[in-house]
Amino acid sequence: MTPSDLFASAIWFFTFYLFVRDYWHTRQTKAIRESLNEIHALVLETYKEQQPAPMPDETMPKIIAFLGMGNLKQALYLLVEETLEAVSLQSQFNQGEKRYNLGLSNFDEWEALKRRIKNDALELVEKISKKKSGE
Repeated sequence: MTPSDLFASAIWFFTFYLFVRDYWHTRQTKAIRESLNEIHALVLETYKEQQPAPMPDETMPKIIAFLGMGNLKQALYLLVEETLEAVSLQSQFNQGEKRYNLGLSNFDEWEALKRRIKNDALELVEKISKKKSGE
């Protein structure tokens, strides 16, 4: 065999190797992609099952009524079921209530905190209502 024959054989072998490698890689990639798509579908299905049911239309008036009556704790409880943004408000309320009950804050501070949380909750209700109505 001449050196050019050896070179041609090496090129042919290397080309064949690349073809087989790419073919195998493509098959593996396709199998992996299909597996990932199946896993993604299962995760989405599970996530949908764990999602809370959409808030019925009569819940918003309940939240507004609770806020109007001064029952901030119940209003925040209902609001948390709708949006995660309300968790922060609920946490602030719980911490403020604990501070007031322990005597670490006075009545005026406690009332100011409740007013601020109530206003923020009303803004959040308005934001959710707009989102639901498609505006």
